[in-house]
Amino acid sequence: MFKKNKESTPRAPPKNRRSDNTLVLVGGKNDAWTPHDLRRTAATMMQALGISLELIDRCQNHVLPSRKVRRHYMLHDYADGKRAAWMALGERLMEVMGRPTQF
Repeated sequence: MFKKNKESTPRAPPKNRRSDNTLVLVGGKNDAWTPHDLRRTAATMMQALGISLELIDRCQNHVLPSRKVRRHYMLHDYADGKRAAWMALGERLMEVMGRPTQF
């Protein structure tokens, strides 16, 4: 179900990533699926929950555009904020699945 290259053969798996169909939903009937779809969906859901764009970027380990000096001197990891964002997303997913929101 993963996207294919120009020769219609499966793409080479990205380093340290799964390249099988174990995560494909609905049997892949809706189109080609990539793991990046999960990242995009998580980011969209976090945004809908009111989580800041900067914090979403940090949850996705994006390199933030800034001056090089900032990347070397401003090293706070935002662990508490990221944890809260992931917990909020987890609670929302539990609601969508109809399960209790207690972890």
